[in-house]
Amino acid sequence: MGHQYQSYFNIAFTVTGANNYNAVAGSDSWSGTFAGSLIGTQVFDAAAGNGSDVVFNNLAVTTVPEPSTLAMLAASGVGIIGWRRVLRRK
Repeated sequence: MGHQYQSYFNIAFTVTGANNYNAVAGSDSWSGTFAGSLIGTQVFDAAAGNGSDVVFNNLAVTTVPEPSTLAMLAASGVGIIGWRRVLRRK
């Protein structure tokens, strides 16, 4: 992506698997792998200085549960409902 002097654009970084990610910055996109724990990310401007520093004005970090976590929660809910029905019959 070329230098975007004082131009706003969106950046999205999504972890898609245990060691995989997808990223989008403006109209560019890429994917790759990482090793170990993901504890941060660096964003920089190769032009540097003279008002071209990177600034965030609306940063949001969201967490989406893995499908296996959702399945575990659903199974727990079904188990609790079944257990309550058994208790009611006694």
